[in-house]
Amino acid sequence: MQPGYMPMGAMPPMVQPPPSAGTARTLVLIALIFQFIGSAIILPFLLILPLFAFAGGFGIILGIALGIGLLIGLFFLYIGYAWVYRRIRDGQYEGARTPALILGILGLIFGGFLTGILYLIAYVKIGDAINESRRPAMTYAPPYPYTPGAAGPGFTPAAAPVPGMAPAPAVAPLCPRCGRPGTYIAQYGRYYCYTDQQYL
Repeated sequence: MQPGYMPMGAMPPMVQPPPSAGTARTLVLIALIFQFIGSAIILPFLLILPLFAFAGGFGIILGIALGIGLLIGLFFLYIGYAWVYRRIRDGQYEGARTPALILGILGLIFGGFLTGILYLIAYVKIGDAINESRRPAMTYAPPYPYTPGAAGPGFTPAAAPVPGMAPAPAVAPLCPRCGRPGTYIAQYGRYYCYTDQQYL
């Protein structure tokens, strides 16, 4: 295999989700479980909704309030899964951050204090994941063999290129999808976008 050759569809060896992304996904999953439990508690009361009509005006108002509460809970459940959890799982941290903040605030306003706190903590962790994904990946190269006069065994001059690996160009190309500069993967001699997970 030639140096710098990369099979189609292959990923660089160090591509993995940022640590904070896993924490944020777990927090959102717990919030979704609490939201589901809250909706499941309301559902049995709606099944006996006809009995509320016999209680007069108060019963009808209570039944309508429970129905609206269930609809809001299901809507929040869908938004939390589709716009926050799934985007974190797919690596779309920028797209998941704002919905997590909105759900956290709305959770605190509408009485879901625990789910609101979980979404707000997840919002912070998503921000950490964004910062972690922007850091350049560490690449390791084998050291030069020992030569007399060098500083020591395995000494690699900072400016010297690694044998068998292409040197990095002076200016990093920008990703056509997100516009961020790519990270140079010396092992393959190509630039890689960690946000969109594609080679440039």
